[in-house]
Amino acid sequence: MTDFDRAWAVLLRDTGQLEGDELDVVDVLRVYRTDGAALAEVRRLRAEDQDEDHLYYCEETEVERPE
Repeated sequence: MTDFDRAWAVLLRDTGQLEGDELDVVDVLRVYRTDGAALAEVRRLRAEDQDEDHLYYCEETEVERPE
C-alpha cells in the first residue's frame, strides 16, 4: 500500500482574457513539504506579479512518500 505525506501546493488562478474569451485556469506551480515554504513563495509571487487577474495561493495536498 502506498503511503502519503502532507504537502502544500502553490497555485496560480488566472481569470483574465485570451483572444476575447474569459479565462478561469488554475495551474499548480510547485509543491512544498512545509506550509511556511509555500506561504513564503506565495508572498514572493504576489509581490512580483501585480496583475489583478492573477491570484497566487496555496492548498494542502498529499504527495507519495518515497520508498
